[in-house]
Amino acid sequence: MDEPEHHCCHGEGSTEVESGGKGKVDVPPSVPAWVCPMCPSVRELGPGACPMCGMALESEEVAGVAICYTCPMHADVQKEKPGSCPICGMALEPMTVVLEADNPELDNMRRRFYVSLVFTVP
Repeated sequence: MDEPEHHCCHGEGSTEVESGGKGKVDVPPSVPAWVCPMCPSVRELGPGACPMCGMALESEEVAGVAICYTCPMHADVQKEKPGSCPICGMALEPMTVVLEADNPELDNMRRRFYVSLVFTVP
């Protein structure tokens, strides 16, 4: 079989193939990566679209960060592991701190909204 063409190091010292639907990038587990929420096998070095399903990639949480799980209906219920709420039985959801970061899907939707707004104004 043909060997994949290496662009990053001209074929010397690396077996990684460039991403973008052509091949799979081997991202070491210690490096924070961008993952697809629907395709767990997809790990990329930066943001973009999933080569398999087209969804926007999300940043993978750094290992070692404590995640607290809470009930959506009872905020006083907080546990360290996923499970069910002891009061209502609903599944506990991860409670994460969301920092304002660039979101390519939001930017795209905002741009399309403003373009369509121009065409609707008389």
